[in-house]
Amino acid sequence: MKRPNIIFAFSDQQHYDSFNADPKGVCLPGIRRLASEGISFPNAYATNPICGPSRSSIFTGRMPSELGTSFNGVGFQVPVELISERLNGAGYRSYYAGKWHVGHCMAYDIPGFEVLCTGSNCNGNFSDPAITATVEGFLRNYKSEEPFFLAVSWQQPHDTCGWKHFQDAGQEDLPYKWLEKDYPAAPVNLKHFDRDEPEAIKEFRRGVPPSRDGWDEAAWRYYRWAYDRQIEMVDAELERLLLVLDEAGLRDSTAVVYTTDHGEGAGNHGLTDKAFLYEESVRTPVIVSCPGMQGAGTATEALASGLDIFPTICDIAGADIPQGLRGCSLLASGTGEREYVCSEGSHVAAARMVRSSRYKYIWYEDSNDEQLFDLIDDPFEQNNLAYMTAVGGELMQHRRWLREWGSCTSQVTKMNRATVPSMQKSRGPDGQRKEMDVCAR
Repeated sequence: MKRPNIIFAFSDQQHYDSFNADPKGVCLPGIRRLASEGISFPNAYATNPICGPSRSSIFTGRMPSELGTSFNGVGFQVPVELISERLNGAGYRSYYAGKWHVGHCMAYDIPGFEVLCTGSNCNGNFSDPAITATVEGFLRNYKSEEPFFLAVSWQQPHDTCGWKHFQDAGQEDLPYKWLEKDYPAAPVNLKHFDRDEPEAIKEFRRGVPPSRDGWDEAAWRYYRWAYDRQIEMVDAELERLLLVLDEAGLRDSTAVVYTTDHGEGAGNHGLTDKAFLYEESVRTPVIVSCPGMQGAGTATEALASGLDIFPTICDIAGADIPQGLRGCSLLASGTGEREYVCSEGSHVAAARMVRSSRYKYIWYEDSNDEQLFDLIDDPFEQNNLAYMTAVGGELMQHRRWLREWGSCTSQVTKMNRATVPSMQKSRGPDGQRKEMDVCAR
């Protein structure tokens, strides 16, 4: 059987809730269609909730700390194979359109990729239609007998990073008052969140935005309304891409994988932007749609990671998956048996996260602070359980998983050179420091 063409499309800074096909007040026909044609993985997580590090993992299958790419603006610090190079060796031709942001924002020379000239920049309102137009021309005119692998990187809804500064300028009344009835509700954890956060996050809140302490609830709701419109913009590009595949007669021979590089605070925990290991920032659902796939239109509770994109695309292409990758194909039968996934924080605080089927554990390197959230009973991460004796067993288990994960990771960055200490200082419910053995097994 002829191998399928593969399109890997992704947005920038898209909140996980918008991967639900019908979120209230948001029109998402592209997501809705793709979800009906594929399998959704809503419990997927970025390896690091900022652009460059997350993207570096997606295209290499390795953690940012292994690559030396734990911050934006940094290119690969170690020799590494990209997914494009792997697929080219398996008989594909690889193309790239849009934002890159591993090192430079807009790249013109990416190993293994033929970069399509889109005329775009890092302004999504302008760039995304230009990217899709370029992709449309490519798809309608592709004549090679070789199957293609095409990466399409849209900018929206990342423009929210610039949009919020207009609101920061201050105004007596919000514009478009007649739309106020349509504003989404403020998040339940806008003001009610863990008040015993690690000092690094508190310091960040005290400094420059994205902490928006001066906004009232109406301003936050207006921000969320505007952000939803930007999500609709990128969804329109996804819908247009799917329609072009139909019209070019390629849909039945083309697999489509869709995700985002990281999320957006959107007022949760009183924050905008990303870079935190809270759900809104680090959770990045994935949709995989392959020609003739079984289970189309379903969602799975299986845990997934940005590390899984590389092996999943290899699986679709029939290419060998490189040895040593820690992700797995999302089409593999054993995906649901995974006990946990891990992420790294590096922008606001050096931190690591372990997400299991029920809980999320976060350890902050510099302060040795810990957070443990029950994501079933507390999906908005308002109640830190790390100092509650009733969940001591879960806390110890997540520490063990973190040690297990960390022992396999190459020592490249500061965060990675440190290991979880054998004796960790933590705070009890009374705020007093106490010693806690994190090595117990």
